[in-house]
Amino acid sequence: MIVYVPGVFDIIHHGHINYLRQARKFGDVLIVGLLTDEAVKEYKYRKPIMTYDERYKVLLGIRYVSYILPQFHADPTSALDRIWVNHPRMFPDILVRADDIPSPVPGQEYMESKKKKVEIVLYTKGISSREIKNRIVDSWGVK
Repeated sequence: MIVYVPGVFDIIHHGHINYLRQARKFGDVLIVGLLTDEAVKEYKYRKPIMTYDERYKVLLGIRYVSYILPQFHADPTSALDRIWVNHPRMFPDILVRADDIPSPVPGQEYMESKKKKVEIVLYTKGISSREIKNRIVDSWGVK
């Protein structure tokens, strides 16, 4: 089974690792749709701390990840469609999203139109890239 999981993955933390671990349990191959810097800005209204290339290089070192593709929009539909058109044998059987995304999740309608599944995994509470950024600012005494 091939699994697709989209994300920003800025300032990697154990919540990200948990998300990738949970996603990988659904299949043998995990494709990460890594949002480009422009897509992050569109989605979060700010640029990521780490560039696309830096986030890509970190993800390469995570054992759960098989492939990394650029995702040009927060909604994974166009990325999934690129796979469907250009590499149909690599099209994911499952799209995984965390339960902090309102249902129906972006990409769900497209996956269902292809008779594929969407699985929802638990969001790791108590940790986020934003929380880490806030801790850094607080520890430096920046107002």
